[in-house]
Amino acid sequence: LTHRLGYDHLRDDARSVLERLVPIEREVEDQGGRWYLARVLPYRSSEDRIDGVVLTFVDVTSSKKADHALRESREQLQVTLGAAEAGVWQHDVRARRTTLDARAGAILGVEGETLDAEAVQHLVPPEDRQRVAQAFQTVLTGREEGFAVDLRVVHPPGPARWIHARGRALFQGSGDLRSAVRIVGVVMDVTD
Repeated sequence: LTHRLGYDHLRDDARSVLERLVPIEREVEDQGGRWYLARVLPYRSSEDRIDGVVLTFVDVTSSKKADHALRESREQLQVTLGAAEAGVWQHDVRARRTTLDARAGAILGVEGETLDAEAVQHLVPPEDRQRVAQAFQTVLTGREEGFAVDLRVVHPPGPARWIHARGRALFQGSGDLRSAVRIVGVVMDVTD
């Protein structure tokens, strides 16, 4: 069998499938830069005996390109957030839980990636809580597309830090059934 695929293990895979009767899948690239999902399966004859292997190749080039573009986009986002010294957070409205990336956790002075609503509320001094809650509420109700608020967070044992938080809500449904399901945003330390 001659081919133009970067599949040096084809003969070994065929032998392995014949010996073990366990299918094998690999992503392989051809000389023209196209990608395929190669599947090697045992071939069962009409007499119900294994009589070779079946090779199938599914073109996954567009999926591979999309994965590569997504990976590059994520890397670029991380570099941008690092340059801005911003941390990312998202709040699940129904579960009332907030997830933080490592930078957001460091900025807010908390350990762990996930906080319940009460834990987040306790980061903010009581005199600032109403203002922060109102900013959140305008987004949850859909009156505003997003919010930006400066607030203090308590960093025990040190002094309070000033944080700039921005967020936007993601909605499901339409009309009277439209509701916010998640708020995503960034935080930056603006104490200085």
